[in-house]
Amino acid sequence: MTSKQPSKLIDCDGDPVGSVLSDMPFVVNEYVGTAKSENGTYELYFNLSIRTPMIKNKDTGKVCVFDWNDLVSLARTAGLDK
Repeated sequence: MTSKQPSKLIDCDGDPVGSVLSDMPFVVNEYVGTAKSENGTYELYFNLSIRTPMIKNKDTGKVCVFDWNDLVSLARTAGLDK
């Protein structure tokens, strides 16, 4: 069973942004590609049912999900409104 917890990322309003899932949920996803860094390898997906991006860490199996409200909050935190 997939467990869900808020991410540790905080937006400009002090709210958590995104969710971290213990594993990939059983939903229809479109594979986008793979990204590698010194921290690990990540698989990038687009969740077709709720139309949002998902990032899976190949080492831990955890998945990070951002809905569109989360993405707007991230953009605002990055300075979009200034």
